[in-house]
Amino acid sequence: MNVKEKNENLITTKNNGNDKNTSIIVTSSQNDFIEIKKNKINKKEIFSIFKLLIIISIVIVVTLFLILTFYNMFNTNIISGVYIKGIDVSNMSKSDAKYQLDNYIKDSLPEEITLKHGDFETTMSLSQIGTSFDTKSATNAAYDIGRQDNILKNNLYILSTMFGRVDIEPKISFDKKQITKNLEDISAQLPDTVLQSSYYNEDSNLIVTSGKEGNVVDVDATIELIKNSISDFSSKEKTIEIAVKTQQPEPIDIEKI
Repeated sequence: MNVKEKNENLITTKNNGNDKNTSIIVTSSQNDFIEIKKNKINKKEIFSIFKLLIIISIVIVVTLFLILTFYNMFNTNIISGVYIKGIDVSNMSKSDAKYQLDNYIKDSLPEEITLKHGDFETTMSLSQIGTSFDTKSATNAAYDIGRQDNILKNNLYILSTMFGRVDIEPKISFDKKQITKNLEDISAQLPDTVLQSSYYNEDSNLIVTSGKEGNVVDVDATIELIKNSISDFSSKEKTIEIAVKTQQPEPIDIEKI
């Protein structure tokens, strides 16, 4: 039987004696039937699945949004994923976070730092220069994360800290006047410091000695080095290299002499 004959409808008539009923069986190609059925599945079922997925996605997003909103409304502690200077303060109150941070800084800082220039070394007391970290502002900043006026932004902050982390660096401060004075005193002690011109009387004679170029402490640059070293706690284990700059001696002032 060829393909054309397979695709033709077959009609079979059967008479059972006096039975007047006639049965008619109509068949078609099995391939045609399967193809039609497949087309119906592709159009209807795929569209239904697509709509279902959209609805499920919307429900999940809305549910998650509501959960985060209510969680943030009733949460009185710092949200998860927040760190201060590397310390995990997640789910802590502000007072507990500040207590932990203060103790951590106290244990991590040395009583004094060592400054070095070539073979020259000296020390500087941290208490003398008024070294301090603003732990109160840092803990307040940690608590305020996820507590802004915009609910959507708050929820995004909460999600971001769940899958990542936020690390807050407390501000460090010094007694600028005192540390400047200390560094100027150290500058005069450097073995290669600048030599200023000098003069004196000897037996009614004026003796003038010309100065010599040398190095002096670069105060601002050295303060920044000290600040960074103390801030990352590396000053407890290593010395700080003094930043210096070349300076010429002041010119001889004949009128002053």
